[in-house]
Amino acid sequence: MLKRKVFITTIVSLVPLSLASGVGPKSEDNAPIKDQHELLKDIASAPFPLPISRVMDVLEQQIKYIADRERLIIAFSRGDYDVALQGLQRFADRGDGAAQLYMGVIYDHGHGVVQDHVTAVSWYRKSAEQGVVEAQNNLGVHYTNGQGVAEEYLQAYKWFYLAAAQGNSQAARNRDMLAQRMSAGQIAAGRQLALNWIKQHGNESRYHKQSSQ
Repeated sequence: MLKRKVFITTIVSLVPLSLASGVGPKSEDNAPIKDQHELLKDIASAPFPLPISRVMDVLEQQIKYIADRERLIIAFSRGDYDVALQGLQRFADRGDGAAQLYMGVIYDHGHGVVQDHVTAVSWYRKSAEQGVVEAQNNLGVHYTNGQGVAEEYLQAYKWFYLAAAQGNSQAARNRDMLAQRMSAGQIAAGRQLALNWIKQHGNESRYHKQSSQ
């Protein structure tokens, strides 16, 4: 019997964490650190005198947070997996979507650990639920191939659809390839799962690039 065609997982080992989508930096007390747009809105609405010292504290904290992540991803790209794993685990446990994506990649490909698709899927799911596009595509791959999770085309289509709606071309190709194995009713059901997910997450604008499938 011929083997099924395996879908390609997006490789993200050289993508800086700070450039990955769906990243929500947290402060030391696990409270979200505001991005620059939100920070400017706070400043605009704040009573005079403006709390400049607080603004500077937040910016300094955010810069340090991103710098620490970049150091870890550089270690990952150089193959220093022990350092990367320990550091990324801390970020991922605090709810950082990009770090969760990298944890998935580490276990998916056995970088410095025993390859474990179940653990990889667990991390991909946490990241995908935060909207990280590469994690959404990778989760779709695992549902398609039944790696670390039961084979389930509707769920695979849902995650490919969501990643494609954010402009990921690999996810769009994966979605279209998967659609060739599905009935029209299954495709409609998978699409509805994706639309329901978008609705539950507040109709996020990044998903308004609806795919053609």
